[in-house]
Amino acid sequence: MQLQRADPNEAMMIASACGARQVFGIHWNTFPLTDKPYAEPAELLTTAAREARISDIAAQALRPGDIWEAGKAEP
Repeated sequence: MQLQRADPNEAMMIASACGARQVFGIHWNTFPLTDKPYAEPAELLTTAAREARISDIAAQALRPGDIWEAGKAEP
C-alpha cells in the first residue's frame, strides 16, 4: 500500500518538511490488511520518531476510539 500512505519514516520526513509539531498515526490496524503484529505500526512510528532526532515533533499512534485534544500530550 505504499502508494496510498506514508510509512512511519516518511511521515517524520513530511512532518519535518512542513514544520509540524505533532504527528499522529491513525487508521492503523483498523482493518486486517496484513498479517503483521497488531502493535507493529505504533512501534515503528515510535522508532521512526526517535531515529529522526527531531526533538520538537511529538509523535504518537492513536488507537481506534482514542480522542486527542489540543494542549494535551497524551490521548
